[in-house]
Amino acid sequence: MSCYISEASDFGLLNRAEEHALGEKIEQASADIRHALMSWPSNLKAMQAGGIDNEDALDEDVVRATAEHIKRLERRLFHLCVNEGGLSREVYFARFEGRETEPGLPLAALPPSVVDGVCRVQYELRKIEIDNELSLTQIRHIAHQLHLAHVRLKRARETLVKSNLRLVMSIARRYVHHGIALEDLIQEGNMGLLTAVEKFDYRRGFKFSTYATWWIRQAVTRAIADQSRTIRVPVHVHDVIIKVSRARNALCQRLAREPTPKELAVESDVPLSKVLSALDAQREAIPLETPVGAHHEGSTTLWQLIGDDDTQQPLEYAEKTVCADAIENILGRLDERTAYVLRCRFGLGDAAEQTLQDVAQSLGVTRERARQIELKGINRLRSFWATRALHGFLDE
Repeated sequence: MSCYISEASDFGLLNRAEEHALGEKIEQASADIRHALMSWPSNLKAMQAGGIDNEDALDEDVVRATAEHIKRLERRLFHLCVNEGGLSREVYFARFEGRETEPGLPLAALPPSVVDGVCRVQYELRKIEIDNELSLTQIRHIAHQLHLAHVRLKRARETLVKSNLRLVMSIARRYVHHGIALEDLIQEGNMGLLTAVEKFDYRRGFKFSTYATWWIRQAVTRAIADQSRTIRVPVHVHDVIIKVSRARNALCQRLAREPTPKELAVESDVPLSKVLSALDAQREAIPLETPVGAHHEGSTTLWQLIGDDDTQQPLEYAEKTVCADAIENILGRLDERTAYVLRCRFGLGDAAEQTLQDVAQSLGVTRERARQIELKGINRLRSFWATRALHGFLDE
């Protein structure tokens, strides 16, 4: 961290004239990028047809990809002619370079084993020219101009960023006790600074530092709202928490006591309901592993004292066990197939509840036969005296 602060301090502050000059460079470089992209026929046609709403949506990837493809093919052509064909570099550059797609290439100077490969490379290069409606020279020129414009844009933006790193650190230090380390606050502030560089308009006459301060503070405060708490609170709630905290500090100094929620609402000019919500949101999360009582190994933790609503009460568990035993006792008086049908139909014991169709398929009988077996079993259960033992388990 000390190294970063030392390096950031090496960059001097910019005056208004220097910021204006950098703004002009950024604008000119951006204009050169747009001009280069508009020189690409597919981008120009899409713009004229209304397929692109603004110049910022121009496709730059197709220019880069095409230029890279040409370089790969040129390297392939050089390899075929020089490494495999035996031509010297001087002869290759004199006869082939810049004439890759011309039909009159001196292929007779090459051995027959590489002529087919050279012709295939020529075909692919000609196809690139036809597909893009540009010559290879024009494609190289557009890609080169695009690269130079990006270099100028990057340099101007870097100068603007580096000269304002100390501004980021000064703003980040104001929020150092809000739950996030200073290094992370500076990183978030730098993200806001980059956004300010992209959106800065030097024509409005403002100093860049004045404009960037808002973006830096915005990035830092949003990071605190998102990352400082174990349980995230919405950004608008975090803003209310800050207002209430400031009002609380002021009232504590003035009244020499803890202020009431109503006093906080009046002081912060925030509705009482929002003040109460903010006070509730300020509570820190307590880990369930927090020891309760004596702080020594093996002591009881908080989670061991929290009731489990899913755990059955002893009486409820005993009733269910007795009921299940009674049902099994009664089903044991039926024949095996009838008992199986009833278990599957009503989900008794370990069996899962099934439809008549499923039960019929498992027994290899028709659905109607399975229904008859079920009805017969129910009627037999009703005739058993032992069935009355289950009446006590039925809901009234």
